[in-house]
Amino acid sequence: MSWLEVVLLLLIYFKNIEGWRTFTIKLTNATGISYSNKFNLNLTINDNKLDIHFIMKETVAHPTIRAEMFLQSPGSGRYDDELMNRTIDLCKFYENRLYEPLLQIMYQIILESGDFPKSCPVKAKHYYIEQVHFDPDRFPPYLPERKGYIKLSFCIKENNQTILILVSTVNFSIENSTALKRFKTIGSK
Repeated sequence: MSWLEVVLLLLIYFKNIEGWRTFTIKLTNATGISYSNKFNLNLTINDNKLDIHFIMKETVAHPTIRAEMFLQSPGSGRYDDELMNRTIDLCKFYENRLYEPLLQIMYQIILESGDFPKSCPVKAKHYYIEQVHFDPDRFPPYLPERKGYIKLSFCIKENNQTILILVSTVNFSIENSTALKRFKTIGSK
């Protein structure tokens, strides 16, 4: 084993103790579609940071969200690996921090970066988050190197019907760090 391999092993070992992650999360695309003139949504990515502006022109008593998160299957090019796919009552979500833990992680990141709804009813207002960066340290210690997407479909109840009002989609890629790639290359020689 060369001195470089020993140094890299020690760096990786000590960084793991401190919570270092072997991957980065890159935001690759963001889209927002509004299906009602009462609600506007705009998403942008700049320098791997997400901005969301969400204008509600009327108060909503019982919003729900359909949350989907998929990873691309290795070699297939299809988004088959389902991490999440369910409908969430946002009023319960705001009240109970143990309800939907994976989304709670993302929600806490969002709250640190702007003004987003925190309780029901959701008041008519301009909500926003700016410069959101998804820090790998907030996620499990290992995620596979893949592409994925998060799709959130916001719905309201009106006259006992569920009506789709907004859809936001953020595409991302999970990439191994350069140091880990170099280490794997050295180890395979």
